[in-house]
Amino acid sequence: MDLIMTGISASERLRRENLVAATRNLIMEKMQLGGPSMRMVELLEELRKQSSMEIHLHELRSALGTLMTEGAVVIHGDSVKRV
Repeated sequence: MDLIMTGISASERLRRENLVAATRNLIMEKMQLGGPSMRMVELLEELRKQSSMEIHLHELRSALGTLMTEGAVVIHGDSVKRV
């Protein structure tokens, strides 16, 4: 029913939430507050190492967009910086 109402299935929504959480955890673990930035491709490679599921760059960009609206990161071009 969620798919009909929102256009996104409950399992896909859960997958996206899990990706945001995994991205947040990786950023908190790998990057220091106000420290050097990390390229999105490097972040994607690290996430792929940790996950059994395929993760695409557009999915990572979406997760980073969520984290940016939360105020956890800043994105400059292809670089991500923890704030």
